[in-house]
Amino acid sequence: LINNVRQDRTPFFLTAEHCLGGEETWVFMFNYESPTCQNIDGPTWMTVSGSTLLANYSGSDFALLMLDESPPDSYYVYYAGWSNINIASQSSTGIHHPSGDIKKISFDYDSVTSANYLTTSGTTHWRIGSWNDGTTEPGSSGSPLFDQNHHIVGQLHGGYASCTSITSDWYGKFSLSWTGGGSPSTRLRDWLDPYNSGATILDGYDPFETVAISHLPLTDTRDTANDYEVICTIMSSVPLVSDSLLLYYQISSVWNTELLTATGINKQYHAFIPAQSAGTTIDYYLFAKDSANTADTTPVYSFNVLYTPQISVTPMSIAHTLPVDDSTTDYLIIENIGEGFLDYTINIERVMAVNPFYDSLAEADLLAPATRVYPDGFDEDYIDVKGLEDYRVGFTVDKNAGGPDLYGYYWIDSDESGGPVFNWADITATGIDITAGLDDDNFTGPYDIGFDFPFYDSVYTQFYVGSNGLIGFDTTTLKSRTKVSIPTSSPPNAFLAWLWDDLDITNLNNPGGAVYMQSDGQKCIVQFVNYPEYNGSAGDVINAEVIIESDGTITYQYNSIAAGFDAASCAVGIENQDGTDGLEVAYLTTYLKNNLAIRFDRPAQWLSLSKFSGSVWTDLSDTVICTISAAGLDTGLYYSNIVISNNDPDPADTLWPVSVMLTVTDIPPFICGDVNNDEAVNILDVTYLITYLYKGGPAPIPPESADVNNSGNINLLDVTYLITYLYKSGPDPTCP
Repeated sequence: LINNVRQDRTPFFLTAEHCLGGEETWVFMFNYESPTCQNIDGPTWMTVSGSTLLANYSGSDFALLMLDESPPDSYYVYYAGWSNINIASQSSTGIHHPSGDIKKISFDYDSVTSANYLTTSGTTHWRIGSWNDGTTEPGSSGSPLFDQNHHIVGQLHGGYASCTSITSDWYGKFSLSWTGGGSPSTRLRDWLDPYNSGATILDGYDPFETVAISHLPLTDTRDTANDYEVICTIMSSVPLVSDSLLLYYQISSVWNTELLTATGINKQYHAFIPAQSAGTTIDYYLFAKDSANTADTTPVYSFNVLYTPQISVTPMSIAHTLPVDDSTTDYLIIENIGEGFLDYTINIERVMAVNPFYDSLAEADLLAPATRVYPDGFDEDYIDVKGLEDYRVGFTVDKNAGGPDLYGYYWIDSDESGGPVFNWADITATGIDITAGLDDDNFTGPYDIGFDFPFYDSVYTQFYVGSNGLIGFDTTTLKSRTKVSIPTSSPPNAFLAWLWDDLDITNLNNPGGAVYMQSDGQKCIVQFVNYPEYNGSAGDVINAEVIIESDGTITYQYNSIAAGFDAASCAVGIENQDGTDGLEVAYLTTYLKNNLAIRFDRPAQWLSLSKFSGSVWTDLSDTVICTISAAGLDTGLYYSNIVISNNDPDPADTLWPVSVMLTVTDIPPFICGDVNNDEAVNILDVTYLITYLYKGGPAPIPPESADVNNSGNINLLDVTYLITYLYKSGPDPTCP
């Protein structure tokens, strides 16, 4: 059982996701332990039946259940505390039931290490190198790992430890489970902290302890004006001694005492620590005693009164006009006019990248939306049963191009004028066979792309092949056969879905399926040869390929799709790293066909920065170089925002935007009035213009430089205007 911030004895039960199955009828047995130090069987009558699954997440292999009924008081249950901070424990304790045995306790006196486990990507688990006292066995799965402060930091996923092999174990991180997949059904946060208090550590709760103090520690503050309220709950089965309910706090090595008084809320007490100046560290703890002369003392907590930085950024906006293929630089000055360190990070938001070709498609109503809105429960309520056809039907694909998504990607197929030309690249004779290891519902890799591949806000050098029609850059649930609409925040994310469905290269009716790859340093091709679907009949295969290029362009090509291959129940598209953005080309609809090519065009990256984070002390500043390039851009307007996130406590300044506008023109740069293009305006320009107008001389370079009165015509009036400017203090030239 695990405690929650309300400490209301809700019977939440933590275990491992891979233990799930039939939990609605599970029987939960409490106090199944030896009554003495000898290893003899314990009581088996303290049970509760039935539970409901609240949340689970494969990345950290956790599951949270709620028992259908609370354990009776006669069981004297304890609600374990936890820490959601991603910090390695200095020592560890595991409490578990190896092979279904009575309770056993194992100890590791070394620090855990951060690691992945099996197919997980990144540091998703805590690794026990080897147990110093005791060990685990099969059957210990799901049991909690406690840190040196008696807080749960993970639950057992698996490993190689046993009574005959004192080796490694891996526990899914509680800190990862806290945020999980980003939704209530995939994370712990919503259940264990329903008030969204921001708690990072919670002590265990024993409702049968004679006196017990529960308290959420104070966090760092910038408040130097108001006293700091310390609130706690004091539980006791007998009356409390009112003058023995105390708050102790230390400032500048001096300890002080305040009496805890009732707030009027049941069992809640509080006291105040006087406001302090910035830079002060405050230590404190709580003490309570009851009439039975039993007492409880909390650990010593600490918090800091922080300095208050204040951000100032110049300029407020940036605008440049550049000819095609030209570039320029500008400078952002980020200054701290407050106290302490101003910490900042920078994100570039590309609000709009004008693309004349796709704009023309949009004006002609030839662009499909980037994503679709499906009815409530369309994905969530669907239960994927392996081997059964998906009965759902998505939106019809009635256009041959679509987008843009939030980032600026578009897609276009070979049926649209101006789209890609289907040009099959067969690499079966020249590519590398990467079929080995692919199985039903799995993934393989990583494989080297051969160049830096930009995809949304990341750059990748390797990819993985998901057996169910995905190429991914993150392995979390990449093996999934259960396609969903694109984008969706739950994993998998960061993928290319060329045909996301339940496919099976091991299909016995279609032997000989294969996957090849080839890279020339600029283009990487992944080809799927005679690739079958799960339970597909003989001959029901697809031949397709994914082509990614160093400039970020992505192309899917479909050479042949057998008539019996179900290509209408898949998802086709791309999705970013956290599932908040993407392009859905087709979902659960008839669209794919022979000799079809789909190209995904990445938006122009015309703005780059010299740095994306920094820390600035009082009265100092950082300079960020902004490079703006029109290389490869069409003429037109390009807009973006530079957003500076920072720790200035003023909500109005926490996200500081700087707008950026680029105008790309095909008119070369010139000085107005510099008709002969020698970078000076003088009498030579007057004679050059007269020669052009009346003696057949060469044209001005460019012509706009001679229209000094901005009339739209070049004539004698421009000659007199230029003479007046040069010799009679007339107005400055004003060209188009």
